[in-house]
Amino acid sequence: MLKIITEVIVYLYAVLFLGSNCYSYFKVNKGKTPAWLLVLNLLAGVLMLLQQVNVYSLVAGLVLMLLAGVLNGKLVLGKINWSHFLIKLLLVVLVIWLEFK
Repeated sequence: MLKIITEVIVYLYAVLFLGSNCYSYFKVNKGKTPAWLLVLNLLAGVLMLLQQVNVYSLVAGLVLMLLAGVLNGKLVLGKINWSHFLIKLLLVVLVIWLEFK
């Protein structure tokens, strides 16, 4: 049962992650974000959605999401929001732990 809940949470998060990145790129930032960073974010989201095919795609997607978050903060906002990063890191560790438990 816990595995199903984890998968549902990951799917919901990945869809929200993909949607918010696309919305931000086209509506909010209006070109401030480099296109390659959007592609990195989209790749991270797609890898998270492919968790059923291979569990390691989930891990790769989560790690790419962390990397994209740091790069996005540095390139778009000019600084890295470390508290935001730490919260994401804790969630990533929790999801990975639940997936491999």
